Amino acid sequence: MGENKKNVVDVIINGIKISMISEENKEYLHEIADYINKKTDELDKNKKGGSSSQLMKLIVSVNIADELFRERKKIKDLEYELEKYIAELGKVQEENLMLKETISLLQTNLYSTKKTLQEYIEAFDDN
Repeated sequence: MGENKKNVVDVIINGIKISMISEENKEYLHEIADYINKKTDELDKNKKGGSSSQLMKLIVSVNIADELFRERKKIKDLEYELEKYIAELGKVQEENLMLKETISLLQTNLYSTKKTLQEYIEAFDDN
């Protein structure tokens, strides 16, 4: 029924042509391939001596996993901060409501006091 269309996109990762199948668009899949190639190129530039292809894949995988975990932690920290702000907002809204009620009560008391004062003034004026 509401199935998403699968895209088949050919990309080149580390010199190897790979067909990727995903619901994501082709630009996104190329972006992933470019990112992996960038990480592999960075490793190639920094490697000392001859690293095996398998070791290079492992190091790139570890580096990308490290980035993923760091970003997940950032998201978790931001979600925690957001929850704190939402809780604080709830408290502030509650306090705001209480202050509005207090203002209403004070306005009622002020009106009553003015009325009583006006009655005293009129009583004095009559005498």
